Amino acid sequence: SCYLRTKALGESLVFQSAGPPLHVTAFRPSVIFGEQDSFTNRFAKLLRLMPGVLPLACADARFQPVYVEDVAQAFVASLDRHSTHGQRYDLCGPRSYSLRELVEYLASISGRRCRVLGLNRRLSWMQAALLEYVPGKPFSLDNFLSLQVDSVCQSGFPAVFGLTPTHLEDVVPRYLGAQRTQHSVGY
Repeated sequence: SCYLRTKALGESLVFQSAGPPLHVTAFRPSVIFGEQDSFTNRFAKLLRLMPGVLPLACADARFQPVYVEDVAQAFVASLDRHSTHGQRYDLCGPRSYSLRELVEYLASISGRRCRVLGLNRRLSWMQAALLEYVPGKPFSLDNFLSLQVDSVCQSGFPAVFGLTPTHLEDVVPRYLGAQRTQHSVGY
């Protein structure tokens, strides 16, 4: 995908420019979740609009969602840890999920009854080709290509930061559960 290629190119260019006085540490997070994120909130909103069935492209794509506060703490910790300069760190949460598992979980904590219908590769591509022309571009061909590469870590959260990554299940119900209550008022 263009998105993944340009991220890699940008990282490479920054590392080529590194050296005194420019110290570089690269972070490669999986999908980031938190109260104002564009991942869990987007799917929660989509689930509210669906009439009980959600045709989901690339349902088997894998993610290891990482909490925004864990990412921020790693960023801050790296500023004073000179041993992190010149390093690249994958940042992931403690558990890997398929996109289908994530969407089904979001539906359950949002109080939505929705059957997730995983689309095969051809139908996923067709959905992307169509939706990239919808206002707001909810899904594009470049998103489709990005989802062909799993966004998971080979090892746990980097020990150098001294953090235990936060579980998605410990945070997301606090804000999506609140949305559930807000949206159920008046029904």
